[in-house]
Amino acid sequence: MLKLTAGSDVAVIFFEGGRVVSTRDRRRNARDPLKTFLVQTGYITEAQLKQIETIEAESRRSAVSKSPSRRAIVPAAKG
Repeated sequence: MLKLTAGSDVAVIFFEGGRVVSTRDRRRNARDPLKTFLVQTGYITEAQLKQIETIEAESRRSAVSKSPSRRAIVPAAKG
């Protein structure tokens, strides 16, 4: 992994076997090409990828619901 910074801008480049496999800007909501690479090379299965994406989605929802500004707008679910 190579991390480049210029002021507040940050770029991360992922390598595998000397080749660039991902340069996705994590601030954008684009699909990460690294995930596709991991499936194509057999490091993870499609089922594992789906599990990862489910965990990511749940983590994003959890972070939004715990945000102080969000808590004031959205009432907590009653259990």
